[in-house]
Amino acid sequence: MAEHILIDGYNVIHSLVDSKKTLAFGVNASAQIFIQEASKLLSIVDRVTLVFDGNDVKSTVDYPYRGRRFCVIYSDLNTTADTLIEQMVRKSKARIDCTVVTNDHGLSNTVRALGGIIMSAKEFSSMISKDEYSYGKRTIAGDNGEPFGTKLFK
Repeated sequence: MAEHILIDGYNVIHSLVDSKKTLAFGVNASAQIFIQEASKLLSIVDRVTLVFDGNDVKSTVDYPYRGRRFCVIYSDLNTTADTLIEQMVRKSKARIDCTVVTNDHGLSNTVRALGGIIMSAKEFSSMISKDEYSYGKRTIAGDNGEPFGTKLFK
């Protein structure tokens, strides 16, 4: 099983109170802070993909941390982040292992119909802001030096 969290970048940033404070410095500064916060998930899931609406002719893919487990994608001018996320879930061999973080109702409905899981921006914020990461019945201690044991969604 390969847990994969896909995050609807700007949708989530604009939904979070903490992010709204950093938006005063510009959306790019807020996105950089958000990328650092989302990287915390690497300790408990196999892959994290942040997808942002881009404004360039071509989509760009960046791996800001070593390895290919954490990826930041900016869509091209003619493609939305939502469309890229839907395509990634659709192409996944195990759609049930895809958790999409968004408050977008259209994207949520599509991901659910494809067999993926939805997490709200509020749930996501709560999960990464604590020293413990919880999902469903399972709680995993974080940042205390102890091993996590099994993965978040097992």
